[in-house]
Amino acid sequence: MLSPNVVIHRRRQAMKTTLKIKPMSRITTLMGALLLLSIRQISHAELTGLDDQHLADVTGQAPIYTSYIDPSAAGNASGLGFYTLGINGTVSLNANIEHLQLGCGGVNGPGCDIDLSHVRLSGTTPGPSGTYADSDAALGNPFLQIAIKNPTSLANRQVVGIALGAQSAQASLSIGENPTPNVPGTVGGSPGGETGINVLSGSFQALVQDLRNPLAITLLGIPLATGNAYVKATPTQPSLPSTLMTQESANNVQTGAYYQYVSGSRMTGVDLGKITLVVPQLSVLLPFINISIASASATYSPINLIDMHNLNVSSNKNSGLLLSLNNQAILWPQVGTLGISTFPTTAQSLDANGNVATRGYNSNGNAITTDQLMAQKGWWLSAPQANIGDPANGFITTSQANVDIVTAGLGLVLGNIPVASVNTRQIPVQNCYGSLKFC
Repeated sequence: MLSPNVVIHRRRQAMKTTLKIKPMSRITTLMGALLLLSIRQISHAELTGLDDQHLADVTGQAPIYTSYIDPSAAGNASGLGFYTLGINGTVSLNANIEHLQLGCGGVNGPGCDIDLSHVRLSGTTPGPSGTYADSDAALGNPFLQIAIKNPTSLANRQVVGIALGAQSAQASLSIGENPTPNVPGTVGGSPGGETGINVLSGSFQALVQDLRNPLAITLLGIPLATGNAYVKATPTQPSLPSTLMTQESANNVQTGAYYQYVSGSRMTGVDLGKITLVVPQLSVLLPFINISIASASATYSPINLIDMHNLNVSSNKNSGLLLSLNNQAILWPQVGTLGISTFPTTAQSLDANGNVATRGYNSNGNAITTDQLMAQKGWWLSAPQANIGDPANGFITTSQANVDIVTAGLGLVLGNIPVASVNTRQIPVQNCYGSLKFC
């Protein structure tokens, strides 16, 4: 049986809607008078029949739709039947949840499948007030989906998964607080310190762009050279219309975008793999000269999810937003902005504009497996794309990464420099009116 195990903590003052009811004694007389007046003024109209030709001339779109995918459908690796009930429309939403916990102590044992603190869902740009308080997330064509095992057998059929989703999403998911942006966070946070994504089960296409990582080459902890590292533009880390120039005096270079498909249960960090970087200007403190590193590959220690506070969730033509509760591993059908239901595959490709044309793409060349595409047992959040970086506001400067000179030298020779985890220094957006940080 499916066990939801949902815990949502919300402050009472978070409710933004006020319902006022006047005493009935004050309006009884007025309502009676209006009722009598309306009865007197009702006019009767005769109905006119329509023949087949007139009916054929009428076109429209139903607000609600249903669909069914058979277990034998192409690409249905789970062998399940999928029933969908959806709405043709857009839901605009601006919401706060103080503490969201899903699957705590459920089928996966102690702990939670998803544990998020101070969740804010809003639009990607400020609203008319100049804040995010009146900026709404847009969820296109939301739907409910049910996965049935043995759907044609009345005796053996069984519900093994339930999902809520949307064909398209344009939203800012802002999570937690970051009072110490220059210090990498610790998993799970600490009292009075950084909070955010404590645990996440799910999959998403990560896109890293427009990040500036201050770098220091050290000897016994003493900086010998400093500079800024950026994602280098390469064939697999393409330059996009939204990627920026480095703005390093005379050494301006065009930066690129790094793609990594992320999937896992109860994750506390993200391993982004090997990223090709460029350091346009490395200032050597002694003897005070500037050099440039045209290309260097680096692998960051898993970026703690608690250090990621602002994720811009954007649409993908082949996949949408999906939150599911699963009794087994399930390959859910995906419906993106094209409105066509398909099952994700392990193929990887980018279109001419640098958009992911498949379910996922890895700049580092790592394969994507069917198991990574499947929602695993328990609660699972699947997002089409999450941008780590905000081109509209320029470069995001992370906390400084210190690399020992011996480690840096060996890394340049061997083709990979290990770098410790950094804080993205993102400050969560505020979608409250006034000076409140969270409401």
